[in-house]
Amino acid sequence: MNWKKRPHYDEWQLSLAEDIAASIHHYVRCGERWYLTCRKLGLETRSLDTEDIEEAKKSANAALWGKLVSEDFLILQMKETVRKLIDKAGDLGDHPREAHPESPA
Repeated sequence: MNWKKRPHYDEWQLSLAEDIAASIHHYVRCGERWYLTCRKLGLETRSLDTEDIEEAKKSANAALWGKLVSEDFLILQMKETVRKLIDKAGDLGDHPREAHPESPA
């Protein structure tokens, strides 16, 4: 994974997908320890238990990979994709329930 240093900040950022971003950063009044945040994956200010940025990147990669391949996240992503498809079909006037009235509500 290719972490990029954010200019003028003590923070590293990673874009995993169009709508999934992560950052490694310090937390106010917690010294030099690094933390991981990726709200889309449910990681909010998670301690990486190190003050070394290279070790922090390795720990962050493992944590992110573990979340990305978890069954819960994959199911959530599938549900979100289906919801977007249904919304798009509704915008086009071709809602699945209209096309198939026998479908349960």
